[in-house]
Amino acid sequence: MTKLLIIILPLLLLPIQSFAQSHIVGIRNGLNLTNINSDSFSDSENRMGYNAGISYEYHSKKKYHIGIDLLYFQRGFDLSGLEYDEFGNPTGEELPSTHFIYNYLSIPLKVGIAKGDRIGWFGQAGLVPSLLMNSKVVDRYFGTINTRKHLTKIDVAGLIEVGGIHRLSSDLLIFGSTSFQHSFNSVAESRMKHYSISFSIGFRKVITR
Repeated sequence: MTKLLIIILPLLLLPIQSFAQSHIVGIRNGLNLTNINSDSFSDSENRMGYNAGISYEYHSKKKYHIGIDLLYFQRGFDLSGLEYDEFGNPTGEELPSTHFIYNYLSIPLKVGIAKGDRIGWFGQAGLVPSLLMNSKVVDRYFGTINTRKHLTKIDVAGLIEVGGIHRLSSDLLIFGSTSFQHSFNSVAESRMKHYSISFSIGFRKVITR
């Protein structure tokens, strides 16, 4: 975390006037491939979720930008196991997976750089504070169990994102991106830390230059 802050803080401390060249708002949505790092669930499997929300960016003449998003962001993982007979021997049949689902309101704070005009690319890094809105475990035998009260409500993750941009008109852009997140703090006492890879698309509109 310290190394990430060393990279991000100098950019955040640049004079705000240098970013006052254009304001860009946007909408975005995409798919998340999520899992956890945990000593308790070493055999956890990836879970598919989605993200959706709005974004705002402040761009400078030198192509640097700062940005903030407001996203609904799904995280989680799955666990599966084998069926056993009455003697305790595995039958080779797989049990239906148990689903661990965590839904967050995330606020990514990002700094980055963008290059290109009609077709271009961008890269950015930042921090993602998130509020746990709800969470549940869906199990074959026990049904759906609400688990939010047992978990850490605030999560903070590091973020790296790269993507491409295509300018549809002077003030309208379409983009696609791939991002990686990894949490710094644990979601539970068992030291579970979220991580995810996301694939997103969206539109951006330049509202001032």
